[in-house]
Amino acid sequence: MSLVIAACNNPDILSVMVIVRLIIKLLCIIGPIAVIIMTTIDIAKAVMAQDQSAVSRNVRRIPQKFIGLILIFLVPYILDFVIGIADSDYEYAACFENANSEYVDAAYINIADSLVVNAEQNLSRLIYDDAKLAVNKVKDEELKETFTTRLKEVDKKIKEEEKRKEEEKKKEEEAKRKQRDDGGGVKSGSSSGSVSNTLNLPYYNQCDSRWKSVKFGSSSSTICSSGCGYSSLAMIASGLNNDGNINPKTVHAYIHPGISPNKGAIEDAALYNQNMLNKYDMNAQVLFYRGSGLSKDAKLTKIRDALKANKAIEVLIPGHYVVFTPATNGEVVLLDPGNGSNNGTYTLENLWNKFYNHKNRCNELGKCGFMYAVAYTAK
Repeated sequence: MSLVIAACNNPDILSVMVIVRLIIKLLCIIGPIAVIIMTTIDIAKAVMAQDQSAVSRNVRRIPQKFIGLILIFLVPYILDFVIGIADSDYEYAACFENANSEYVDAAYINIADSLVVNAEQNLSRLIYDDAKLAVNKVKDEELKETFTTRLKEVDKKIKEEEKRKEEEKKKEEEAKRKQRDDGGGVKSGSSSGSVSNTLNLPYYNQCDSRWKSVKFGSSSSTICSSGCGYSSLAMIASGLNNDGNINPKTVHAYIHPGISPNKGAIEDAALYNQNMLNKYDMNAQVLFYRGSGLSKDAKLTKIRDALKANKAIEVLIPGHYVVFTPATNGEVVLLDPGNGSNNGTYTLENLWNKFYNHKNRCNELGKCGFMYAVAYTAK
């Protein structure tokens, strides 16, 4: 029943029904005329040719042709019979019988009105577009103008809503950008010198007053003097976990002396220690070790690939650890725990040149360029 009702209210289906009814009517009118004319012509040709057998043959075919005519006249009734079997309530028959241009026009008006009301209630661009198409099919110019006026008001409200949502989106993006600039969601824990980076890592200066005096056991070494490795690791762990409670002080307290008993700088193996990685929910990949013998190009390629994979990297330059993180423009953001003024966006080539002879240690100690690097992702 619902399918029948839907068909009877569908102007496109009704238009097809109108065409079918017209074809049947034309057949009922043209059919008899065509049979009479064709039969007369055939008999006349046979008589003029004095072909008695042809005359007899054409006369015998006359009943067959009239049976065909009768079948044409019976088509509407046969159609009603078939529909009656499929539709016990005979709705299709009534629908077919009422299929005319006025009925089709009324169906277009009903659909247009329904879609316009729906568009007014939902302020949906998709529904508005459907309503506009439906209104264009309405033939009554006065009604079409009324629907068009209502849709103009709907379009105005939709544009206002779209503008409001766009402004909200811009505000959200601005808030996110500002959050990145302030240290990626851990602003309260960041040191001065934070810069925007795609991983939202905070910036921790190893000489921040909150932890600069923390000593390495009984030694005179402090986080300020020797804690660049701890501070760099803290930036990465804090950012990947979005946890401002992770800072150089807490990382040092966990790693020293259990994982890294060295009373000075953090030990290389501590940067990929499994217990440490489990605690901070991170995965680590050593890109190259000290003394690996890799060329400059090979090291830059490994770092570049890790950055493209959206990984944060702790890099050992001559006598000092720093952090590399992806930049929004495909370059590299440097976070230097020892000197916030170095923080910013660079190319890898620029960073290599900047740190190759860091504090003259390449010339004096033979420690040059990028010496050791570990890349991290959140689990």
